[in-house]
Amino acid sequence: MQGIELKNITLRLNGHPVLMNISEVIPKGSFYYLMGTAGSGKSAFLKVINGLFMDIEGSVMVSGENIYKLSQKNMLEYHKKCSFVFQNSALISNMTIFENLSLYYFYHTSLNKNEILDKINPYLDLFNIDAEILQQRPYYLSTGQRMIFNIIRALLEDPEILFWDEPLSNLDQIEKKKVKKIIKARHSAQKTSILVTNDLDYGLSVADQVGVLHNGHLVTSEKPDNLLKSKNHVIKSLMNK
Repeated sequence: MQGIELKNITLRLNGHPVLMNISEVIPKGSFYYLMGTAGSGKSAFLKVINGLFMDIEGSVMVSGENIYKLSQKNMLEYHKKCSFVFQNSALISNMTIFENLSLYYFYHTSLNKNEILDKINPYLDLFNIDAEILQQRPYYLSTGQRMIFNIIRALLEDPEILFWDEPLSNLDQIEKKKVKKIIKARHSAQKTSILVTNDLDYGLSVADQVGVLHNGHLVTSEKPDNLLKSKNHVIKSLMNK
């Protein structure tokens, strides 16, 4: 899979402009950090690239193809190469945690339950999670626990592109350190990652490229070192938070 190119993307929801005329290039295997104030369109930016909106202006090119022109079959193939860590976890409420984590394997592989557990268990060990929790439903978990399983679900698919939407929120300090190490390991493996986080120092430390959104507009796209030198008032206000 080649890099990602956004061409003149405009997104409106209920008539309200969310993203306006955005063009950007994200090279394959790079780590892209997206900054911006609340409501600037960061989550929408990620979802547009993941093909989760159907009514957009412009194009999202991946491997030379506009994903919004793909057939249903080819869009499914594209989604199999992507994973999304959702800000609100987005676990399916009427399924157990094990069923949530197993969806990819049930639909796209012939692995049995024990083989799927073999994939899941290393993450349970990493986060010191008792296997019994796999039989519970999301409702009975804390917000932090739901986020951890949201992250595990995304990692299990070993995607070529991983979208991280505030993965550090609602985690304690120990869990944050573990997730940060996972994110860095993904970068070392040259897998494309697009990160939204309020942890400015961490985002800048891992990024190859930083985009700054403001009121739905992409203000700039720079190397982290260049961004730190910027005199743009929007960037300076973000840096001083």
